[in-house]
This record gives sequence, C-alpha cells and structure tokens, in this order.
Amino acid sequence: MGARPGGGGAALSIPSVVLETAVGIFMLAVASWFWFDSYSIETRAPSSLSGPVAFPRGVAAMLAVCSVLFAWRSVAARLRTGQSRAIPVERPLPVLVSMVLVVLYPLLLEWLGYYVATGVWLPVLLWVSGYRRPIGIALVSAGFLAFTKVVFQQMLGTPLP
Repeated sequence: MGARPGGGGAALSIPSVVLETAVGIFMLAVASWFWFDSYSIETRAPSSLSGPVAFPRGVAAMLAVCSVLFAWRSVAARLRTGQSRAIPVERPLPVLVSMVLVVLYPLLLEWLGYYVATGVWLPVLLWVSGYRRPIGIALVSAGFLAFTKVVFQQMLGTPLP
C-alpha cells in the first residue's frame, strides 16, 4: 500500500465479496429511495404504474433487481469457491467523496434547482475525480448546462427542477 499520485492516499485492497455486497446494498437503498420518492410526484392515480411515476418506479425496480443480483453473484461465488478475489481501490478518498457527491446531488436539486445545483456540483465532481484544469472544468460545466437547456428545455419542452 503506497501513496498514489493525484492524492487520495494509499491504495486499498478489498475482498470482492465485501465490496460488491456493500455496493449491492447501497444500490438497493438508492432504488428504494427512487421508489418511495416517486410518491411525491403528482398523478391522478397515486398507486398507478403509468403516467409520470412510471419512469422512476421502473428505474427503481430494475435497479433493485440488478443490485440484488450483483450482490448475490459475489456471495454465491464466495460460497462456491471459498475464496474472494481482491479488488484494488487506487484512490479510496476520491472514490468515497465522489459517492457522497452522487448521493447529495438529488438533494441539491431539490434545494437549489437544476442550474445552480449542477453548476456547483459538476465542477466539484470533476475536481475530485482528478481533472484539475480550471478552464476545462468551466467549459465542461457551462457546456453541459447549455446542452441540457437547449435539448431538454427548448427542444423537448421538458422542465428541469
């Protein structure tokens, strides 16, 4: 375990059964969040799987199934072979911070709205991910916001939060 260039501290080696099960559980929690948060979407028939709730509930259901299968695959391999391969995590701190940022993003959308939340969040995510060119970060962030404005709001007429 040596220090790695670009920050993030020493590399970690995590047994696949531990890491993949943890990721599966985390993704199952995200799926549950999507499902239960879909009840806040106004619709004529709140228990319906059609209309505006269909997409978030469909994504939640697929994510739940995939996350359970993902975790089970690793556990089943461990039970079958008695071994778990090691997965190296080269920059554990940036990986952890990126995961926290991904979880915070929907909350920021709710509090700040799409443009402000994305305008703050995306540059931070790029920086944490190791991209350190300020002009590039500004161009990518502005370009992404402009793209979503043109495509989603103007061309497709989709309101962004």
